[in-house]
Amino acid sequence: MDNKMESTYLIAARAGDYKDVVCCIDKLDDVNVHHADGWTALHYAVYNGNLRITRLLLQHPGIDVNARTLTGTTPLQLALRRQGSDMVNLMIEYGCSRATIPPAERTAFQMSRSLSCQVQEKLLPSWAPIWTPSLHRRYPKDQRQICFLLMCANYIQPEKPFFGSKQWVYLPSPVLHRIFEFYLWLE
Repeated sequence: MDNKMESTYLIAARAGDYKDVVCCIDKLDDVNVHHADGWTALHYAVYNGNLRITRLLLQHPGIDVNARTLTGTTPLQLALRRQGSDMVNLMIEYGCSRATIPPAERTAFQMSRSLSCQVQEKLLPSWAPIWTPSLHRRYPKDQRQICFLLMCANYIQPEKPFFGSKQWVYLPSPVLHRIFEFYLWLE
């Protein structure tokens, strides 16, 4: 694809031009194209608070939800810095990794009064997303293999745990069923 199309796409995302983003997105080989500074269309949409374009980009199967700029900033970090609860919630629901947020920033955001209680809860280490089909494509093959291993190890349940009784704990049935459901969606 030519640089003119890529530039048009990034300019449209930065300007909030939904129609141009829609026109360009299907014509591009890579929706994660970026300028020299590493900013992608998703970064621009989030930075400008454009929920409509952000949702469109997050729904695209090829989008890298955790893309980093040259300074290491992710779209989720931009959403948090802008303190928009709707945007942060949307980003987390589409599988943006909370691990990309530096611990000091995460603590500050959790205590922020400008974020909704629901978003603050999702920033806690104890919160975990429920697997949905939109999240499955975000998991790499090695994570899918770990799920398979967990299922096999918990299904067989030998008399002695694999790693000694102090290290290995079998998963409760509801968790195991969720992992099984997740694995089937992945494969």
